[in-house]
Amino acid sequence: MTGQRGLTGKVALITGGGSGIGRATALRLASEGVQVFVVGRRQERLDQVVAEIKTADGKAESRSVDLCEPAGAARAVATAAEWGGGLDILVNVAGTFPYAPFPDLLDDDWDAALDINLSAAMRTARAAVPLMSDQGGAIVNVSSINAVIGDKLSACSHYSAAKAGLLGLTRQLAIELAPKIRVNAVVPGAVDTEMLEGWNSDPADMKAWLDRFCPLGRIARPDEIAAAIAFLASEDASYITGATLMTDGGMAVV
Repeated sequence: MTGQRGLTGKVALITGGGSGIGRATALRLASEGVQVFVVGRRQERLDQVVAEIKTADGKAESRSVDLCEPAGAARAVATAAEWGGGLDILVNVAGTFPYAPFPDLLDDDWDAALDINLSAAMRTARAAVPLMSDQGGAIVNVSSINAVIGDKLSACSHYSAAKAGLLGLTRQLAIELAPKIRVNAVVPGAVDTEMLEGWNSDPADMKAWLDRFCPLGRIARPDEIAAAIAFLASEDASYITGATLMTDGGMAVV
């Protein structure tokens, strides 16, 4: 595998690092020589990721953190930086994909969706910036195709609003944190993760949906999204900031 330039020896904090895109990103960055610190809510999942990385002679550590707690994000960043001797990369993956038809949407549902899918990324970035600004750094936010196009098959107005807000946050931080810190976002479409399970359990229906709405005709693998994240975090993307990288198989152009 050809490595991304300038990643070896860097320290990265990945939120939501115990499964799905977060896990794949941790494994990819570790394979590029990055020291990886993963956080999430399920310690046993985090431990599995750390074990995989260490088995491959990588360096990793983890902590169980609730990023919806006001002090959770700051604690995660401080612990990661202390462990790694600094912080170079922040990848905001943590999120949930809740369902609620809009007429039935409760204020608590709305607040919870925005908290984990948008506010947690803001808090984590806010805590990371002072630790990254001396040597520079890169922030990559994981948004969603739901931030860009509507979805007739799922009731997720609160999720869509939060992920669209994350793109706005990305653009504004790219301006405010330049030139030392680059801030970009990836926009995955349908990805083969636990978050997608239960969305459509009929393989034939899923194939028909993909044939109609995804030019590439298949769900993305988590490692494909991780590859895009690794690129944006690397020196290969040294002149890219404020960008939204579509990793959706072409769904947004159908």
